[in-house]
Amino acid sequence: MNVLNVQNLSMSFGTDVIFDDVDFAVDDGERVALMGPNGIGKTTLFRILIGRYEADAGKIALRNGARLSHLSQETHLDPGATPREIVGEAVRPLREAIAAYEKLSAEIEHADDLDAAIRRQDEMRQRIESLGGWDWERRVDEVLARLGLAEHLDAKIRYLSGGQRRRVALAGVLIESPDLLLMDEPTNHLDPDTVEWLEGWLRQFSGALLLITHDRYFLEQVAERIIEVAPDGLHSHPGTYEEFVDRKEHRAEVRRKTKQRKQKLLDDELDWLDRGVKARGRASKDRHKEIELAKKQQRLLDERQVDIPISNGPSMGAHVLSARGIYKSYGDRQVLEDVSISIVPGDKLGILGPNGCGKSTLLDILMGRERLNAGVVEKSEETKIGYLSQSDMTMDPDKSVFDAFSESDYVWIGDTRYHKRKYLERFLFGKKLLKTPVKMLSGGQLRRLRLARVIAQNANLLILDEPTNDLDIESLRALEEALVDYKGCIVVVSHDRYFLNRVCNSICAFEDGDLVRYYGDYDDYREQRDQKLEARRASPTALPTDEKEAEDDELDEEPENEQNKKLSWKEKRRLEELEHEIMEAEAQKDALEAELADPDLYANRSDEIAELNTKLRDVTARLEGLYGEWEGLEMRRG
Repeated sequence: MNVLNVQNLSMSFGTDVIFDDVDFAVDDGERVALMGPNGIGKTTLFRILIGRYEADAGKIALRNGARLSHLSQETHLDPGATPREIVGEAVRPLREAIAAYEKLSAEIEHADDLDAAIRRQDEMRQRIESLGGWDWERRVDEVLARLGLAEHLDAKIRYLSGGQRRRVALAGVLIESPDLLLMDEPTNHLDPDTVEWLEGWLRQFSGALLLITHDRYFLEQVAERIIEVAPDGLHSHPGTYEEFVDRKEHRAEVRRKTKQRKQKLLDDELDWLDRGVKARGRASKDRHKEIELAKKQQRLLDERQVDIPISNGPSMGAHVLSARGIYKSYGDRQVLEDVSISIVPGDKLGILGPNGCGKSTLLDILMGRERLNAGVVEKSEETKIGYLSQSDMTMDPDKSVFDAFSESDYVWIGDTRYHKRKYLERFLFGKKLLKTPVKMLSGGQLRRLRLARVIAQNANLLILDEPTNDLDIESLRALEEALVDYKGCIVVVSHDRYFLNRVCNSICAFEDGDLVRYYGDYDDYREQRDQKLEARRASPTALPTDEKEAEDDELDEEPENEQNKKLSWKEKRRLEELEHEIMEAEAQKDALEAELADPDLYANRSDEIAELNTKLRDVTARLEGLYGEWEGLEMRRG
């Protein structure tokens, strides 16, 4: 059954048609991603769906009674409120239901019709459970803590960073548990561990999801259908992101071969016209113009692909760049403590860590832009650095793209000279955009311009701070292809796991203040890190001293049999909760199976079959997760 149905939707801004007469639907429990290049209309469509824009024509239907929540790229939160208050407001219907239940309970002794009062009380109890249950305050704190806001639960929003505010907004929509959740770039400002937690949460989410994201790892883990937003409309692709890419590349290869055949036919016809009748007749002249126009249109289509030329830069020595014993603090806040890093030829190094751990500070130190409290940075004379910061202040915002890019008219990329107009065309800066002031560029356009400037430096070491921010997937793929072929060194800070997997051959991760190096790509890093954590959990002697002391204290406080000492008090309580949750889920599963076995369902209520099957799949999946958690705790308890 559709939770959302969009029909004949059209939208224009002036003479620019964003989309025309498009249709799509989202089913209950379905996870769908909108994909397409920047500026194609994804966010416009999103804003129409949440009521911020009004479409020129068309119909948007939400299933009766369905609850919708959304996460936009822009956050508008009360600056005087706290995260606890804002996320608590997101569960207002639940809080009101609990208050109503408590009022009914207090009045039930004096009710004139006791049976009716009990029925109302039971209905309210069912509503409370459908909205998430009684312990909303604990859930609010847990979600905020999992999003890295445990130390800011009661801080005023005005004192939080933009990224922290974004995470507060995310916590609010997650805890609402709506029937349809719309999310625009939900992984922005999240570190990889938090993104992985969000992936797991969304996979367990029973409602429908419609999201916009450039995070391809996230797409692969979460989306089960892709809606491609293209110049000629919307195209639905069932399956994962990787399956979508495979099919798209196959279609591109077919189009390429078709284009080659068409190009040859056009060239042959032009040659025939020129040789045969010298294009003297009116019909021949008209056909001549049509062929030239067709060839020009094909060239324009080809130019819509980002094509990044890159030079390996000058030869480098055995030592490229290193930092040893780095200490950096801002006032009383210690950011980096005894951090060391070394780059040698061939290194393509990704730097990972939670927000605020000092990743960007480390890059600024390597560039000599930050003064050290202690430590030393050494750079070889042969090392030439190209640096992409998150905010480049060196371009005049009032100048046009053409003038701000460089004073010279020509750019050398290795041994190839480009006029800067032609060079910028490779980054999708056409005639109109070249005249546009820098301050009027979108985030993606500005990022492409900064990348173009960095690559034009012909460096043999690229230091890149979040290079994938604001880039659409087509631009990301082009950047990755260029960096994979690049023979120089790379040091990159990025939350884009797909990018790290394709580009990097080692990962440096901030772990408890230390910078730990893992050799291999992102997947290799995760495997090595997980093995290390598993070994640490399996060996009590591997625990840090404070953790061992805490565990010893806990064992002293719980003088029970040897088996129960393996579980903490919270874990024992969770084990009891799991048994109740499993019983409830089994009862729901039995009821659904009985209903699906009822012949009357198929004879008179066939429209309910799909919804019941979806509920059965959901409760079965939930049971598997509950049993898995229960078995893990039982095994540890012995």
